[in-house]
Amino acid sequence: MGLLDRWDRRNQDTLEFHNEVERRERAGNPIFKPVTAGVLLALWVGSWMLRSVLVAAFGGAVAIGVLAGIAGILLVVLVVQARGARRKWDAGEL
Repeated sequence: MGLLDRWDRRNQDTLEFHNEVERRERAGNPIFKPVTAGVLLALWVGSWMLRSVLVAAFGGAVAIGVLAGIAGILLVVLVVQARGARRKWDAGEL
């Protein structure tokens, strides 16, 4: 294999790589889906209502502890889901 053949093969591999990256970007990255303002508003209102109920039932310190615990659990769940989606994305399954 001559120098020009190796150069051509390297260019072809690079072109195929960039085409694959472009195809994935067009398909949309499932890991970081955009969050709409309506979803954020619903989460904020829901957390405000939950906090109000917890404060009325148990007091401020317990309410903050419960909300922090819920937030921690949700964070762990989201990280696990993101890692799984990233593995599938890297494997080309998505």
